[in-house]
Amino acid sequence: MQIVTVLMGFVFLFGAAVQYNDPDPIPWILVYLAAAVLSFRAYRSAPPWGPAALLAAGALVWAVVIALGLDPAALRRMFGEFGMASLEIEEAREALGLLIIAAWMLVLALKARQAKTQGPGA
Repeated sequence: MQIVTVLMGFVFLFGAAVQYNDPDPIPWILVYLAAAVLSFRAYRSAPPWGPAALLAAGALVWAVVIALGLDPAALRRMFGEFGMASLEIEEAREALGLLIIAAWMLVLALKARQAKTQGPGA
């Protein structure tokens, strides 16, 4: 689990780094950096479950808001094209990134919650 945790931290750092050319880079960089920080913190010990759960919920809501505005065909095309050929493909990939963040933060939150209920000696 620790290897996956560090790997996800680096994936999120990479996600933050590639946002520099996005039309609105600040919120994207911040969400990816927050996910990276919580992942690296989870390497040493479980992060507080609250921040991980909050980031999971926020990323999920943000992904759903983006996805509701998309044509379902864009979701299928996002894997078939390498570049950002259209705004819809970019938004589909953004929603997917947020879903990945939400899923991983949920894993970390559940792990932290379990560690908290088991106590320090478990």
